[in-house]
Amino acid sequence: MNFLKFFSYFYYASSIGITIPTIFALWYIIPAFRERIKEWTVLTLSAPFSFFYLYLIYLQPVQIIKHDGFGYRLQLLAPWNRWLSIVQGIVTLIVFGMCFYGFRRYKYKFPRSQYLLFILGYVLTTIDGLCMLFNSVYPIEPFIFSEAFILIAILYAFATKPIKEKYSH
Repeated sequence: MNFLKFFSYFYYASSIGITIPTIFALWYIIPAFRERIKEWTVLTLSAPFSFFYLYLIYLQPVQIIKHDGFGYRLQLLAPWNRWLSIVQGIVTLIVFGMCFYGFRRYKYKFPRSQYLLFILGYVLTTIDGLCMLFNSVYPIEPFIFSEAFILIAILYAFATKPIKEKYSH
């Protein structure tokens, strides 16, 4: 159990590892944002989310429970599970808003495919979050596939050269 308690600090670190790079990736691939908003502004706007996640990681309000299938899992204690759901919901709404803005403004297929990957990844994350919030039965650990999908979307966004604002139509 001490081994599991030690590694519990890394369990919610993926929230930071996905949220902040997602916001910067969307800023990078949406030319209107990239050419008008500076990097430090984006970092300042995303700081409250980072502080919440760091505070969550520091406090570790989790309990180790025996998983129905195999092994153990961590479960957030109340009210942290609701607060994390609210923060993740706000991040998801921001991502959806940025993606729909880019999708509507830029008619090229390539950036639209990038926005679509983020939308699909965050839809999967929303489904996982709702299953976890309402204690629904899920066959595997939540967020494994959805976070992997978002990481692929981030890699796809940063692996390409972005378009310029003058090519918006």
